[in-house]
Amino acid sequence: MPPHVRRTKIEEERGGPTAPGTAALEGEPTAAVGAAYRGLVEEIPTVSYLAALDEVVSTLYVSPELESLLGYTAVEWLARPELWSECLHADDRARVLAAVARTRETGETAPLEYRLLQRDGRVRWFRDDAVALRDEAGRPVMLRGSMTDITDRREAEQGLRDAEARYRALVEQIPAIVFLDEIGPEGIRPLYVSPQIEAILGFSPEEWLSDAGLLQRRLHPDDRVRVVAQIERHHATGQPFVSEYRLIARDGRVVWVHDADTGWNADDASWPRRSQGVILDITALREAERALRRRDAILAALADVSQRLLAGDAPDEAFPAVLASLGGAAGAARAYVLENDPVIGGPTYRMRHVWPDPARGGWPAAERPRRYPGGARGRWVAAFRAGRPVVETVSQLPAGERRAAVARGVGSFAAVPVFCGGEWWGVLGLADDAVERSWSAAEVEALRSVASALGAALARRASEEAEREQRGFAEALGDSAAALNSALEVDDVLDRILADVRRVVAHDTADVMLVENGVARVVRHRGYAELGLERHVVDLRIRLETMPLLLQMTRDGRPALVADTRTNPAWTGLPRLRWIRSYLGAAIRVEGDVIGFLNLDSAQAGFFRESDAERLQAFADQAGVAIQHGRLFAELRAGREQLQQLSRRLMEIQEAERRHLARELHDEVGQALTAINLALGATERAAAADRGAALAQARGQVNELIARVRGLSLELRPAMLDDLGLLPALLWLVERYAGQGGLRVDFEQKGLERRLPAQVETAAYRVVQEALTNAARHADVADVRLRVRAGTRALRVEIRDEGRGFDPQAAPAPGAASGLAGMRERVALLGGRLAVSSGPGTGTIVEVEIPLQGGGRRPAAGEAVGGASR
Repeated sequence: MPPHVRRTKIEEERGGPTAPGTAALEGEPTAAVGAAYRGLVEEIPTVSYLAALDEVVSTLYVSPELESLLGYTAVEWLARPELWSECLHADDRARVLAAVARTRETGETAPLEYRLLQRDGRVRWFRDDAVALRDEAGRPVMLRGSMTDITDRREAEQGLRDAEARYRALVEQIPAIVFLDEIGPEGIRPLYVSPQIEAILGFSPEEWLSDAGLLQRRLHPDDRVRVVAQIERHHATGQPFVSEYRLIARDGRVVWVHDADTGWNADDASWPRRSQGVILDITALREAERALRRRDAILAALADVSQRLLAGDAPDEAFPAVLASLGGAAGAARAYVLENDPVIGGPTYRMRHVWPDPARGGWPAAERPRRYPGGARGRWVAAFRAGRPVVETVSQLPAGERRAAVARGVGSFAAVPVFCGGEWWGVLGLADDAVERSWSAAEVEALRSVASALGAALARRASEEAEREQRGFAEALGDSAAALNSALEVDDVLDRILADVRRVVAHDTADVMLVENGVARVVRHRGYAELGLERHVVDLRIRLETMPLLLQMTRDGRPALVADTRTNPAWTGLPRLRWIRSYLGAAIRVEGDVIGFLNLDSAQAGFFRESDAERLQAFADQAGVAIQHGRLFAELRAGREQLQQLSRRLMEIQEAERRHLARELHDEVGQALTAINLALGATERAAAADRGAALAQARGQVNELIARVRGLSLELRPAMLDDLGLLPALLWLVERYAGQGGLRVDFEQKGLERRLPAQVETAAYRVVQEALTNAARHADVADVRLRVRAGTRALRVEIRDEGRGFDPQAAPAPGAASGLAGMRERVALLGGRLAVSSGPGTGTIVEVEIPLQGGGRRPAAGEAVGGASR
């Protein structure tokens, strides 16, 4: 061993050399002192040790206490120099070894607290206090120290930290502000405030702790004097402080709080003193209390509202008092009623009435219709139709709705739907200019109760009005029916319709249109003269296909209602009638057919209702019956006049036939009989030889007379028409005109092989006879074309010539004794029609159509049908 290194007592006892480079310790105790020292060390409740400052900090000595603390014996510990570093807790190893490395470099030491793993894996905390031992060169080579078991202290400290964390978490989780203040002679110094202060008042804990006067500055002006006096009394007396007051949050919100601070012994003169307490946010509670008070006030107002509405007052008369009572009870800036307006299409509303708080002002009641936000499919309309309220503050509204609300001075509102007779009628609402005012469920429910009472009153009023209107309508309809039934002239009926329709449905102007051949013509009007517009409607004619509304009523027979002519695409207005804003029309029907229209106009949009349409249609149906009666009366009178004319005509025809027969008998038969009489007288005087010639001459005259009488008989009515039918009679007639008058007739027929009704055959025969006679006498033609066709439903006759023609309008009227008039009368009596087309130099066409009600009949067995068609 080098001379400068000495063995220590410990090394000697261990029987080993001193660690390399380790200098001998000065003042080494004697063996007796060393033994006493060892005993003292080993009895101390710590682990003493001596360790080399090598890479693994090898243990050179360790006291036996090690075994009771870690479960390892000293021999085991010394046998494994690296055991200390291995037992270091993983979370502490790097830190502790770094500290040892610093000691190895500098020789400086510091107390260390770290964990070691026991043999059984449990963890124990130790405090390690050591000093570095240096060699002769001054280099640190060993550590001498002690490890004290601090597990109990550490666990107690950890428990305290856990308890503090749990307390802090509890304090910082409860919905209240927990604070601790230090009170001294100079004033208050905040020591702690929980983070909830930021959520409740908007100030961070750091801001609150750095400004001792912040609380008093945030006191509501109405509470400041009272609360400051209470705080000063609390500081002076030490009595607990309990108070409720308002604070102004950073964002301007008013927050109600309940403040409870602990007190102290007023006899304790020591300073400073500490006061701790809790500040609870009771804004919601206060709002709930206020809402309940408002609910009670609204419900109390409901009694007054119900009394007014159920007392029979008209809603418009009751609205001002009702809304004033409601708005005042709710503490609102405005109370209002909106009524749905169907005029401009989709869900719209008008401000029916509004009550403003006199101190804050309101909105005008008369304003143009507005659409509900979002339109027909918006959330407002969906909620109201479903019976749900809409409760909002401005900050909750979408951007577009928010701008509109701010422009109208609305900060928050509660609106509930009003239903009348099961239909959504409108909205009852409360509005406030306080942005963050919350409307409680109790307030909204009370508001719904008022809306229900309002709806019931409106329904009752509507029922009474409907009953009154229905009663008046029934009376008007009855009076009108009696008056219309008493009027027999169509013109009188039309005048009466316009006079009575005002009692059924109010309007500005009215007109009656009658339809003929697809054209509607104004035949009566009322109210246009007062507007200076009479000339624009007098005898106005409109084709149905150009007016969609008239066409619609023609097709379905239902009334047409246009709430606003400016927005309804079906409305086709006339330039001079643009003042019309709403229209109501009903079809005038007779046995399902539309014969006209009853039209009402108003200068006010939305003037007419569906109930008006139903009444107008009922009146129009009654008017249709009256018009039909008038037409039937006119037809009856015309028929009577026609019958009288026909009777006169028949008498004239009879007289004409008699004159003709008398003339024929006088001129033809009389002269022939005279000649025969003279011939017979001459025969009597003649010689016997000459009597044969005279008798032959007389016999010839008799035969000629017989032919004349037979011809006259056929001319009056051919027997073959009755015996053989129309076709043989027409063939005989054609041959007779060809033989006597030289008129060639091109005759074609179809379907005349069967017998037709006798009156049809007679009429057809006389028409053809008269037409051929006229052609022979007046047309100056040699050829005439005759076409006769008998179908299943009608007999059609056409006589055409290319003669000189004539002006049918200048022909004698039906009352005159003319062939044309007779032809018309014969055809008309059978329900047929006769048309004459002619003009000077263009020829003449006579067309006849006679209905075959019986369809005709085939000739009976053995009944001949002579001739063939040509």
